[in-house]
Amino acid sequence: MTRCLRWLGFGAFYWLLIEAGAQFVLSRQLGGVPLDKRIEAAQEQTARDLPLRESQSRIVAGEAVHPYLGYLPRKHPKLPPNLEVLSGQGFYAPDSAIFSSDENDLVVAITGGSLAAQFTTWGGIEELGPLLEKIPRYAGRNVRFVCLAFGGMKQPQQVMGLTWVHSLGGRIDVLINIDGYNEVALHERENQKHGVSLLYPRAWFPRIQAISIAPLMGELQYRRRLRAEKLQDYVSSPVTWSPLRSLLWLRGDIRRKGENDLLETAVRDAVGKKHRDVVLQGPPVPEGSKAPRLEGLAQVWLRGSLNLGRISNEYGIDYYHFLQPNQYLEGTKPMGEEEQAIALANRKIWHEPVQQGYSKLLERADELIESGLRFHDLSKVFQGVEEPVYKDACCHVNELGNLYIAREIAASIESW
Repeated sequence: MTRCLRWLGFGAFYWLLIEAGAQFVLSRQLGGVPLDKRIEAAQEQTARDLPLRESQSRIVAGEAVHPYLGYLPRKHPKLPPNLEVLSGQGFYAPDSAIFSSDENDLVVAITGGSLAAQFTTWGGIEELGPLLEKIPRYAGRNVRFVCLAFGGMKQPQQVMGLTWVHSLGGRIDVLINIDGYNEVALHERENQKHGVSLLYPRAWFPRIQAISIAPLMGELQYRRRLRAEKLQDYVSSPVTWSPLRSLLWLRGDIRRKGENDLLETAVRDAVGKKHRDVVLQGPPVPEGSKAPRLEGLAQVWLRGSLNLGRISNEYGIDYYHFLQPNQYLEGTKPMGEEEQAIALANRKIWHEPVQQGYSKLLERADELIESGLRFHDLSKVFQGVEEPVYKDACCHVNELGNLYIAREIAASIESW
């Protein structure tokens, strides 16, 4: 018994000696900063870091990169029964209208950006279908709609979409292109600051860069989680009073933070590379003021529509091109206070590109018409509409707005 007590005494002495030594090293390691402040700082950083890095994968998570179309949404909202869309893989179902061999089917494709896509899901095609069936050259046909439009789409993605359908062996009888806004409004906000080509899809740099640096981001995310877990293990430990336990955590946390800092530097270097990367940026863009870029964007839009017309002629498609309406075009719609509060909330962000860009597009409208294309300007479609139609501060309309658009499209098609 006495021998056991002696050994316990020796053990307690050495343990106290180790704890005292750990306390001395710990105080030197902390450099005068209280331990609880050091723990609080680590907790704040790990809490801030994890959601930040997870949010950067939002673009990739919501969309699938496509080799020819740029990208496609992975998910679609609830669809009307008479509408078919491209899956996230870029395919249509085997029984899709584009593969129909029934000559009585009239396969009508809608292409363009999010306004065109929402036109197909927010009442537009329900109104347009019966109207098309009343037009003599389409009378007696079974109208079937397919959606080639998706959010952020801009020329030449519409051209690529039509070509892709025919590459799949599909068929389209009528192609309705509703575009214009994305072509002039998105580049300056999303691609220009990264030096990305006027021809490339929206947000191309972060979209593809997120994939190219995914291994680094994955490693950084893993190490940040590991640091957070080790911190949680320490603060929930029953022996946090122990200087030795605190020293072991602190030394490990300093090492883990250093490793994370090195990875963060590698990520920043990859993100902030100064040399031109043709994969991320494509052909050079005009430098200097916005004016030459707006001219370039308008030319991309013009060439895109002309190419759609040429491809349509080759395949016997009736191609109709419509310039979409927008609330920032002054005098195009009377607005009450309620609609103004919704539709003009971000006037500073969107007003200038629409005002300047649409004028460039309309300057080229005559060239489209002279080339034989059936082009119609929808920018004044709401000129006599008192009821609210715009549902956000960007460009999108509600179901009532889509009804007016459908009727104007049908009237224009019938007149041609």
